[in-house]
Amino acid sequence: MCTQWKGCLESRERGVREGEEGEGGERRERRERRERRERGGREEGEEGERRERGGRGGEEGEEGEEGEEGQEGEEGERRERERRERRGL
Repeated sequence: MCTQWKGCLESRERGVREGEEGEGGERRERRERRERRERGGREEGEEGERRERGGRGGEEGEEGEEGEEGQEGEEGERRERERRERRGL
C-alpha cells in the first residue's frame, strides 16, 4: 500500500507538473505566436511601404521619361507650328 500511495503521489505530482508545463507551454506558445504575428505585421508593413515607395518611384520615373519624350515632341510640334505661322504672316 505504501508503494501504491507513493506511486499515486508521484504520478499526481507528475500530472500537476506536466499540467503546469502544458498550460505554461500553451500560454507561451500563444504569446510567441501573437508576438510573431505583431512583429511580422510590422515587418510586412515596412516592406510594403518600401515596395510601395519603390513602385511609385519606378512608375514616376517611367512616366517622367515618357513625359519628357512627349514634351519634347509637343515642344517640337509647337515650335514647328510657330515657324509656319511666322512664315505665313
